[in-house]
Amino acid sequence: MRYKINNINSFDFGLFIGVIEFFALLFMGFLMFNLNLVLISVLWGILIGFFAVFMTLLIFNNLKKGIRLKFNKLQEIKKVSVLSVSILSGCFLTFLFFVQKLFSNLLNFGDYFGRVLLGFIASFVAVVFGLMLYNFGHLKFKLLINNKKFIIKKFGIISCALFVALLEMIIIPLLFVGYNIFDSFILLGIGGFVSGFVGGASASFIYNKIGFPIVLEN
Repeated sequence: MRYKINNINSFDFGLFIGVIEFFALLFMGFLMFNLNLVLISVLWGILIGFFAVFMTLLIFNNLKKGIRLKFNKLQEIKKVSVLSVSILSGCFLTFLFFVQKLFSNLLNFGDYFGRVLLGFIASFVAVVFGLMLYNFGHLKFKLLINNKKFIIKKFGIISCALFVALLEMIIIPLLFVGYNIFDSFILLGIGGFVSGFVGGASASFIYNKIGFPIVLEN
């Protein structure tokens, strides 16, 4: 069955993305500031993406309230399969890092505008190819929505790519500011949370107003 998500609660989604970015930046900062590792390989995306989403879902799945959204009526995502989503998130972030390197010449447009372009284009390309693989693969997202099990068999590729690209376009410049201001992994994690919350809330607010619905198939 096909579903069109018509509305995403901006606060819920902003909080969810904020916690993911908190753990991602916390882990990255710990590796850089405490272990003096230089994160130049795209393969770090596997570890960072897996860790950030894994920790977030452990918290998220034990909360009383989930992410509220609407397709036919008000729905609430209460639980998400931790392992499969964490593995796929690690793979996606690795692919995103790779695409960002391919389009790194966009930074020639300036620190701010260049990173906005890089965030949008690289994310769009990464999501398109990532979801093409997901839609034909065997590892699927399993959700508990309103106490009913829900398996996402396919994503609408273009709508999802546009949404994630919009999200990254907002988050990446904010993260860049954090990289240049904070000098400890704790502060970097807090900066990641603020960036993720602002980006997630803003992207979902714009999504709700513009109305290019994300399509899912169960």
